[in-house]
Amino acid sequence: MLEAIGFFIFVMLALWVYKFVGHLYEIVSNYAAAHQNLMVLAGIIFISVLFIALRKKRKKKQSVSRQCRDTNLDKDVREIDPVRPKLSEAERNVNHAKKQLKLIKESAPFKRKGLLNDSEYQSLQVIKKALMEHELTEYVYILPQVVLGSYLGHNKYIHQTINTKRADFLLVDRGYYPLCAIEINGTGHCLDDAALLRDEIKRRAIESAGIEYFSIEFSFKTLRESTTHLNEKLLDFLSRYKEKKFPASKQSDGKEKEILTSIAQ
Repeated sequence: MLEAIGFFIFVMLALWVYKFVGHLYEIVSNYAAAHQNLMVLAGIIFISVLFIALRKKRKKKQSVSRQCRDTNLDKDVREIDPVRPKLSEAERNVNHAKKQLKLIKESAPFKRKGLLNDSEYQSLQVIKKALMEHELTEYVYILPQVVLGSYLGHNKYIHQTINTKRADFLLVDRGYYPLCAIEINGTGHCLDDAALLRDEIKRRAIESAGIEYFSIEFSFKTLRESTTHLNEKLLDFLSRYKEKKFPASKQSDGKEKEILTSIAQ
């Protein structure tokens, strides 16, 4: 008897829940039909919030993974050899290099590409012409795409901030002592806020080392104006280079210093 009463109550409760859900569905359907645009907007907002939350979670997970990468390597080593507590810096560097080599071996072949884009190539011709006008082609060399870390020195932390940054052209003397860095803001140069900050970092780093720096807005739509502006900047620098006797390289011998002095006179 009790089982029958319990079964009856369960059936009645199930019917009531069914009717309630149906009524609730009808209310939501009517509301959605009356406020279709609002429901679509709410759906878009919900999906956007969900996407942002998942993206942040993924970034956090990747960050933690990067931070723990070296720790995990050390843990693997300790499991193999408990006597050695962790990898040395040299061993970590070797492991990192091995991973890079494996990646290169398993990837597709590299593609060769030109060192200069069109605006940089055109600027190179202007620089060559300016050196010829001052008869300095034998005493001042042009080096394209040189990273700042190869001719600027600092402590390890600061050096990392500029190590891979580069100016489009570097003028050096015969001893390869840097004299002037030139940045060409042409077809291959992005001028968003981040790019402007990177250019400012390069300018401050280069000028703090006593190396001249200037940038040129180069456009083929205004080719004459661009080349004229670049030529004026170059002629001004080269004139002052001769007049003020810019310091010769420490690697330059006495004969080189004598030649540069004779040019300045």
